[in-house]
Amino acid sequence: MSFWLSRTQRGVGSIVHLSALILGIAVFWLQADNKEDKTPARKLHPASRLELELQERTQKPVTQLDVDLIMLGPDFAGTAPANPRWSGDNRRIWIDWKKPGEEEPGISEIHLDDGVATPRRLAKEEEPFAPPANAERDRSGRHALYSYDGDLYLLNTISKEHRRLTVTEDKETDPHFSDDEKQIIFRRGDNLFRLPLEGESTIEQLTDLRKGKDPELEKQKGEQEGQRGFLKDEQEELILYVRQQEDKKRENKSLHEARHLKPYFLGDRKVERLLLSADQRFVAVELSLDSKEQRLSQVPNYVVASGYTEPIESRTKVGDHRTRYSLVVLDRGNKTHFDVEFSAGNQEKADEKVSRTSPDPSSPESKDDGDGIKKPHIDLHGALWSEKGHRLLAIARSADNKDQWLLRIDPETKTTAILHHQHDDAWVLNSAYVVNRLTSTAEFGFYAHDERVWFTSEHSGFMQLYSVPFEGGSPQALTQGKFEVADVRLSQDQTRFYFRSNQDSPEVIHFYSLAAEGGLPQKLTVEVGHHQVTLSPDESQMADIYSRSSKPWELYVQPTGQPQSRRQLTDSPTPGFKSYPWIEPQIVSIPARDGVPVPARLYVPAKPHPLRPAVIFVHGAGYLQNVHRWWSHYYREYMFHHLLMQHGYTVLDIDYRGSAGYGRDWRTAIYRHMGGKDLSDQVDGAAYLVKHHGAQSERIGIYGGSYGGFITLMALFTQPQSFGAGAALRPVTDWAYYNEEYTSNILNLPQEDREAYTRSSPIYFAEGLEDPLLICHGLVDVNVHAQDTIRLTQRLIELRKKDFEVMLYPVEDHAFTEPSSWADEYRRILKLFETHLKKK
Repeated sequence: MSFWLSRTQRGVGSIVHLSALILGIAVFWLQADNKEDKTPARKLHPASRLELELQERTQKPVTQLDVDLIMLGPDFAGTAPANPRWSGDNRRIWIDWKKPGEEEPGISEIHLDDGVATPRRLAKEEEPFAPPANAERDRSGRHALYSYDGDLYLLNTISKEHRRLTVTEDKETDPHFSDDEKQIIFRRGDNLFRLPLEGESTIEQLTDLRKGKDPELEKQKGEQEGQRGFLKDEQEELILYVRQQEDKKRENKSLHEARHLKPYFLGDRKVERLLLSADQRFVAVELSLDSKEQRLSQVPNYVVASGYTEPIESRTKVGDHRTRYSLVVLDRGNKTHFDVEFSAGNQEKADEKVSRTSPDPSSPESKDDGDGIKKPHIDLHGALWSEKGHRLLAIARSADNKDQWLLRIDPETKTTAILHHQHDDAWVLNSAYVVNRLTSTAEFGFYAHDERVWFTSEHSGFMQLYSVPFEGGSPQALTQGKFEVADVRLSQDQTRFYFRSNQDSPEVIHFYSLAAEGGLPQKLTVEVGHHQVTLSPDESQMADIYSRSSKPWELYVQPTGQPQSRRQLTDSPTPGFKSYPWIEPQIVSIPARDGVPVPARLYVPAKPHPLRPAVIFVHGAGYLQNVHRWWSHYYREYMFHHLLMQHGYTVLDIDYRGSAGYGRDWRTAIYRHMGGKDLSDQVDGAAYLVKHHGAQSERIGIYGGSYGGFITLMALFTQPQSFGAGAALRPVTDWAYYNEEYTSNILNLPQEDREAYTRSSPIYFAEGLEDPLLICHGLVDVNVHAQDTIRLTQRLIELRKKDFEVMLYPVEDHAFTEPSSWADEYRRILKLFETHLKKK
């Protein structure tokens, strides 16, 4: 936050510095005139005093862990450096970071020419001269272009010369350099504008998109219909004066239209993105349309300054009327436009592969293409122009999630063709809708002078890199194997690809380069763990945010391809954290009942408790990986597992079916039945603990948050013989109440596939609860609503279940932020296990 606040200071340039000086002088004199300030001092809040005591403990050696200490989170384990960005001369790096002892994250600058290369925290007045992480760079990497607080800024990252390009009350966003880098293209409201960087800075409007219907068209429509149309036609035919006046109006209108942009009326649609072609002739407009019958959930917020309950508008529930996405192309040259049309039923033989689930004809997800067969609606999005000219790519995706097409669009002929079609009987992976440590965005682009297109696909069963001619043809696999490729980018000269991959093993991720024509990838990192690399503008150096299982993320720098010259630039954890002997968990294989080996992380205590209690942790997010050799997203749980070992517990953490990192079959094994193989993997994990670690079923606990909370409920409700207690944190209890983007992939729609929802939702199995259960939920959770827990609570009350507890956290969203809430939650989890798993 401090970074963005500081941008306000920068926005008015030297005027702000002068204002700050005047303000400082004024404050000095006010203080001098009010030496006897009678305003009562605010006493230190008791909670603040406790936090200060905990902070002091982080600076001392730690031999024994406790919940309060580890649930400080980043204030104990450290804040990872993030968003490295290079100066244009490759000599400096800026990062977002908070080193131990600092109150809040800020921006640090690292001079690589300095032999020590120690990060220096920028003062507030210096922060404007550091490029933000989301800035667009010119080809040289020298200039950073960005929007802050509704205005546009240009920063020379070498000289630190700083220009404010706009000063308006309107918001200017999404700035880009033109192809010749002499102009700035940006969005204001629903339209594109152009601003020269040199000479007279006259802003030119490039599009005229307007809300609502075309009033002139509506007027003409009214005049041409029925009796009014008859009278108007008769007047022009019979009366010369009327005809002359109407001809003059038409002539004036033509002259006006020749001098001005032609308006395009959006109706009820909203503009999502505006993209100008490199030659500036065409504009691709991505549009969305919300159904008027769509209903958004309201999440009540109880703890607010007003003292009144204030509702937070959240999301729809799966199966509600969906938002639709479409694509329009405007031709600025001849002032025309066309809607990009794509129907799966009439494109080659794609209709044979569409929707094998026979959607309900009355469903809002289906439509009749004229052949009497209902097919899923197709959404269009992800438009991308070529670097030169006006070649256009886009993504089409069926509403049932089973088909996705990479399209080639010719804006001159208004034709569309398929470059690649992905079909999956379960669902095509849509990376924009998943939380995945490997894949972050839908990946495709142009290269080879815009003659070829690269893309990633699970065609082989694993996400791989492919290439296809823009004019069409057979795709060529550039990578092959049982591993995943992600975060693909091209080198500056487009002769090489760079990407991250788990090619060595699902447990590690390295950074690779690959010749543009394919071949053997070259691994550019060597340390076991996970590497997130940002190349310098000239690609000669790598800024690598790296971690391993027992070591949090830190920033390293090395010459590209020379790991022996690697230097560590940050040191994030507190002295207390670094003093503790954190372990690298063993990675073991759990034999599942269907013969599949399931990977897991195992924590074995040095001194097991005599009763051999054990705990299984279930990671959340569904499509996420937690069995690996890098610093876990669930690092609080990693530390909590050390605390459990301290108390004599063995802990197992499983990458159950549905987790990321293992290919398409693993990902889709939960299709139409969440709580099926993903749950049986936990039950088989419990059997593994019994067989190999002396555990007893009644002394095995299970816990997890979000998807992990859902699995915990399903375990206790349907497999009570395998567990003795469980803690379900922010759990989904009924999938019909969750969101559209995630749930419809796996379970289809509730009105079309009731069986999938019924057998996958814990609330239907609540009668099976036999063991102690703790449920924890944030009241302002806008992801999994607290309504899920409240409905389940009522169900358990009606079933007269006795051994369960519910704890609600008034100020917490899905991911907790307050250390006190984290500590309270995990203290209750520990108490649950200590009370029931060690009971004699």
